[in-house]
Order: sequence, then C-alpha cells, then structure tokens
Amino acid sequence: MLIIRRLMKGDAPTFWHLRKLALESEPIGFAESTAEHEALGVAGTEARIEAGNDENFVMGAFDTGVLIGTAGFYREKQLKRRQIGWIWGVFVHPSHRGKGIGRGLILSVIEQARPLEGLAYIHITAAVTQGAARGMYKNLGFRSIGIVPGALHVNGQYFDEEMMSLNLRA
Repeated sequence: MLIIRRLMKGDAPTFWHLRKLALESEPIGFAESTAEHEALGVAGTEARIEAGNDENFVMGAFDTGVLIGTAGFYREKQLKRRQIGWIWGVFVHPSHRGKGIGRGLILSVIEQARPLEGLAYIHITAAVTQGAARGMYKNLGFRSIGIVPGALHVNGQYFDEEMMSLNLRA
C-alpha cells in the first residue's frame, strides 16, 4: 500500500540512506554531493526535518512502510522573492519507477504548498540529460523558463540544467 506524507523526525535515518543512494546512483540529478550529504549525517538530517514547517518540508512515498521516494519544498525567504517556492530532491527508488510515484510526490508537494499566502510560482530544475523527469514536470504543467549552462560540475564534466516553473495563479 502506497502512502505519501510529510517526513517526520523519526524518518531521518531512512531518508538519509535513500538520499545517499540517490546522490551515488544519479550524481547529475542533484546539486548536493555525496560527501556533503555524509558530512551532514543522520543527526543533521533529523535536525533539518524537525525544523521544517509549511514553507520548508519533505514529502515521502512509503510502500508498506518503507520509504521509496522523496520530494522536498522550500519557499524563498527574501521579501521580494516570497512569491517563489522550489521543489528539490525528487527521487524514486529504481525498483519503484514507472508506477506514478514521482508524479504523486510532486502533486503532493504542490497541494501542500498551494495554500501558502502570496506563493505564485513553484520552480524546479532537472539536468537536460534527465528526459523522463523533464517530461513528467511538463505533463504536470511546469513550463521551461531557460537552460542554465554548466549548472552542475560532476566528475570533471559540466552539465546543463533546465529550469521550469509552475504558475499557481493561472
């Protein structure tokens, strides 16, 4: 049985391990490096989850109680940028892909974020090599707003990212 809910403090160890798998298996898909993640540790991950609120949270997809996917959200803090939120860290365990779980996670983030007063746009990025992710985001109503050249530097190579935006006012 699949359940999508916000991560809680007690989910930190499994989230930390799933995130490590994501960073190791798909380094081009994330800005954070494995080394940075390892330095944060489970305790740091727990502290971040515990500090979460309506403007900064992580959703998790659980299959029979096992965390198999995540998607995070944060809202810009500067007054002139408060209309913008960001989805980050979208990952579904390879054994569970192709079942609509990523779509469900993104929709749950949007549902949680939409009621935030003054939030007008949600942005997301994906490496241009991530065709499936980019296609899913477009199917969910995100539109391309540009390519960021060399946004990621991984193993001596530069990778471009596509920035996409969902207009919540439309």
